[in-house]
Amino acid sequence: MHSISRQNPVISAILFITLTTLLPAGCGKEAPDESESILPTDEMSQKAALMKFYEATKGDRWMNKLNWGSDRPLQEWFGIRTTDGHVTEIVLTGNHLEGNLPDELFELVYLERLVLDSPRHHNTYDDSDMENWNLISGDLNELGPKIGNLTNLKELDFNGLVNITCGDIPDEIWMPQIERIVLSQLPIKGCITPAIGNATNLRYLDIGRNNRKTDIHGTIPEEITRLKRLEYLELSFNSHLTGHIPENIGDMTSLKWLRLDMCALTGTIPESIFKLKNIREILLGCNFLEGEFDLSRLTEFPKLYGFDIEGNMQGIGLVPDFISQVIFNNNGYFYSYCYGELITCKEQVYFNTPDMVAERLAEE
Repeated sequence: MHSISRQNPVISAILFITLTTLLPAGCGKEAPDESESILPTDEMSQKAALMKFYEATKGDRWMNKLNWGSDRPLQEWFGIRTTDGHVTEIVLTGNHLEGNLPDELFELVYLERLVLDSPRHHNTYDDSDMENWNLISGDLNELGPKIGNLTNLKELDFNGLVNITCGDIPDEIWMPQIERIVLSQLPIKGCITPAIGNATNLRYLDIGRNNRKTDIHGTIPEEITRLKRLEYLELSFNSHLTGHIPENIGDMTSLKWLRLDMCALTGTIPESIFKLKNIREILLGCNFLEGEFDLSRLTEFPKLYGFDIEGNMQGIGLVPDFISQVIFNNNGYFYSYCYGELITCKEQVYFNTPDMVAERLAEE
């Protein structure tokens, strides 16, 4: 067998001409003109996806729709921010969006922030404020896998989207890179699953103040204690949230705000809670906690300025001297004690040692 290079020169020439003729057609497109850029094409596809979102949420009725649908650069469209030509933020707080979120929205894979909240809702159900709501509809369990495809997403804020329904909170949203999740005031009818432990970079979690008729069921999964970076945890006003406070909650050493009030939690306050040396506020009021809590141990929290166990069956013992007799907070609520027993407590106990007051004012 002879190689092609040793075949008849005429045959070799024919083969060469045939191959050079066929290669451009059979091996892909011609090299692009160096003067052309792929960025306009990419921007066009992103604009097309955003316009699908705009149309699906009745963009013509938005309160602010500056430059949407125009030929202006994407970063000049209201609520949009880009990085290196990619859409990385959509922030349309209280902009009167209405309708379902289209699939095209979740094709914007560089998204880092998706903020579509209704901050004016606050569970008031006052129709006079509806122009400041977002009335996005849908099922969070169906949206979960789509959200999970946004592998760059760091913030998801659906606060106050009362038309979003949900069974169990979908596992897909507990992504390793996510840092902030707000699902407060949603009509949730299911549980927080153990998959929450996957969100190891989570710093802020608010699933509180939920719908009056439906809220989180089940218990707080022990896997939540894997969230070592979590600073803010609010599960308050979930009247169907039962079970114990996770025994190893003290492992969450970054916690600064722990809000578990107005639920149906039982058992005792775990001993490990005293490991939370960064904690500023602990709200456990209006649960069914039992046992004795020695208020003098509050000195073990060097940065604490707010504590609430009102409305529990929890014994509290004597009130130590470092709690003032009458202290006012920013909302004008007050707390007092007489003969070592609490008399009035409308929210939570605040302390007024000079160091705590100075630190609190500095934070505000």
